[in-house]
Amino acid sequence: MSRLLDSYLKQKVALTLEMGDRPCRATFCTLQELNYRISVFETFQSIYHAAKTMAYTNMSEHYRLFDGFVHIIMDERRYKSSDPEVESRRQTAYNTMVSVVNTYRKKYSGYVQKNPSDYIDDISETMNTFLSVWLAHRNTYYNIKGA
Repeated sequence: MSRLLDSYLKQKVALTLEMGDRPCRATFCTLQELNYRISVFETFQSIYHAAKTMAYTNMSEHYRLFDGFVHIIMDERRYKSSDPEVESRRQTAYNTMVSVVNTYRKKYSGYVQKNPSDYIDDISETMNTFLSVWLAHRNTYYNIKGA
């Protein structure tokens, strides 16, 4: 996911330069979506780095931090489409995201780590899985070309 974040950051710079004094609607919309995705990826990156210190002292507090952020972004920037096919794809992607969240919540409800690095590895895998389905969901709203 860090390669995708780097790609988004490069695209943001290019679009910012392209906009100049006369921004067009398409460029502006793409830039807004890039800003949103960058902020989500950077937040997950911070949460992951926090796992390295917090997991050793308070794994459950770290998990609540992660799950709380997921809860916030689950319904963010969702709007209806007048096209039933698009709405169906969005709903399918959203249902997949909900399924991933339910699966990891079940996993962590009775989570027992054998050593501190187990949690860090597991939460990293969980974050990557969630970000993949979240990104597929976001692409049903605004697909960024070239990322």
